[in-house]
Parts: sequence; C-alpha cells; structure tokens
Amino acid sequence: MKKLRTSVLVVLWPVLNFFAQTHSANIRFLSIGDRVPDFPSVQWANASNASLSIGKDAVLILNFMSADCMSCIRSLPKMDSIQKKLGKAVQIVLITSDKRTRFESFLANTRIGRSINFPVIVEDSLLKALFPHEFISHEVWIKNNKVIAITGSEYVTFDNVKRAYSAPTFSLPLKHDRPDYDYSQSLISAPSNAIASSVCSVLLSHLTGVPRRYMEGVDSAAGIRWYRMINLSIVEMFSKLWRLPLHLSPDRLQLQDVKDSSKIIYDKANSYRNQWKLENTYCYEARFPLCCSEQECLQKIRSDLACWLNFEGIIAGEKKPSLIIRQIKSSTFIEN
Repeated sequence: MKKLRTSVLVVLWPVLNFFAQTHSANIRFLSIGDRVPDFPSVQWANASNASLSIGKDAVLILNFMSADCMSCIRSLPKMDSIQKKLGKAVQIVLITSDKRTRFESFLANTRIGRSINFPVIVEDSLLKALFPHEFISHEVWIKNNKVIAITGSEYVTFDNVKRAYSAPTFSLPLKHDRPDYDYSQSLISAPSNAIASSVCSVLLSHLTGVPRRYMEGVDSAAGIRWYRMINLSIVEMFSKLWRLPLHLSPDRLQLQDVKDSSKIIYDKANSYRNQWKLENTYCYEARFPLCCSEQECLQKIRSDLACWLNFEGIIAGEKKPSLIIRQIKSSTFIEN
C-alpha cells in the first residue's frame, strides 16, 4: 500500500497535559478567550517523532470534519493552499470521529484525499468534549495557547488566517450550534386556547445555531391549524407555501422588479453564507381556527409575508411551476 502523505495520529492522543488524567465527560469546554494548555509531543502512526508545537504567533486551526461530509471535503483544497502559502504561520489539523480505517481509506482512495497533506486525529472524542459542536465543519482557531475564534470552514480564508497571524487583535462571528433546540415549541407567546377563534401570526429574525425547518400540523384539542418556519429565506418560505420543493432549482426561480437581489439569493462574492443567513432568513408562525381551509391559511401567510417583507411570491406554469419573487411597495395592500 502506498504510504499516506498525511500523517494520522493514533486513536488515544494525549492532547493536553492538563486533561491527561481527566475523563472527557468531566472536561469543561473551552470558548473564545480561554487559554489552552501546551500541546505535548505525540505519537504518530507513521512517524517516529512528531509534535504539534508551533511558533509564537502562529495560528493553529483544528478542523473538525468527517470523510462522509461533502462540504467538509470540498473545503480541504482551499485549506491546503492556505497551508502551503503561509507555511509556518499556520498549522491546520484535521480532527475526525471517523474510524481510522475509514479515514485512511478516504485519504488513499480519493483525489482530494491524496492531494492534501495535513496531520489528522482519528476516532476523536476528547477534543469534541473540549470544543463541543453538532454540525461540521467546525473550526477552532488557537494562537499563543488561546482560543481566538470558532467558526465554520467558510471563514478559513487566506486573508483571515494572515490577519489572525499578524494582527494584535482578531475576531470572527462565533459559530454556536444549538442541537437541543425544541422545534415543537411555539414562536407565539400567547396561550393556544386564547387564539383558537382568531388568526395569530408572528415574524422573527434568524435564530442563531438552529438548522432550518418547515412544519405544519393540526392541534385538535386547541382547535387550531398551525404553520411554522425556522430560518428560511424568502425563496424557501414562498416555495413551501406554494407546495414547491424547498431546494428550488435556479431555472424555476424568477425575480421581478427586485432592486437588491442579495436579499433573495446568496452571492458568495459579497458575503459569508453564515452572515447572509443571519440577515436574510426568518422564522414565522401562524395559527388559524380549524374552520379555515388549507388554501385560506396558505394565502393568509403569503399575504402576511408580502406585507412584512415587501416581497410577494407567485407561481407561473402548470407542468413545472416556477416561483416568481416580486418586490412591492411597503404601502401596497395585499388582499387576504
């Protein structure tokens, strides 16, 4: 078998002197500003002596990923380029909970796996206990034994890493996962029995760290029909309200009279995706008495969103309907 260019660390890696004798379940997680004890020398699977020690002011990036995460894998060539360009100013380390055989297979048998040259820690549990997260990729930035940033992979750019190395102060938006978010909880604060005979709705801004979701249902006991959207874009909201796919292909989307398309469609040339979602995705909930039909409810929600967001969504075509997003004036009256 061809020797792997990427060094794979043994499963039981004594990451931190401080935690060497501590069970991972009892470890206090680290966040921005926390100090990280020195990394000791470690045993490598295919090298007699190695160390993760880096020079003063150099940036250590722990890249939590998986061989089954396609977005993680697609980011590796970019990171490899950054590592090569900046040399000793940065050290990127891949961290995975994958079995060693699984990750070695990825490194040996895929084009991207063969092209990269990072140290790798496999079957990890300790580091995830130190830096808990639910969604990958997850990037922990460390400089001079101090956590300076926790981000997604899109923030690992040449300019950001160079700035982290050279600037006296450095910050990026914090990636904060909320895996315990309760999607069943209502966004409307009023008790359900107080609104069973009337229509009630609310529009909220983005919920940080919560994956998007669309839900609807009937509460017979309360006598209501409800619709709930979590962190959906304008296109996604109107797509669901017209019973179109959440992931609408570009050929089925048209914009009319839209002055600023960046509010509708993400453009990676203008912003980070995470920042765009923060500014352009929304949470919405509506409740209706059961006497309202499904079509009446959906039309009321479409009217709500049009009035509040100044965009309306209509459909065109029969065999393969397209969604048309049209900007409207704030004073435009939408018939319910």
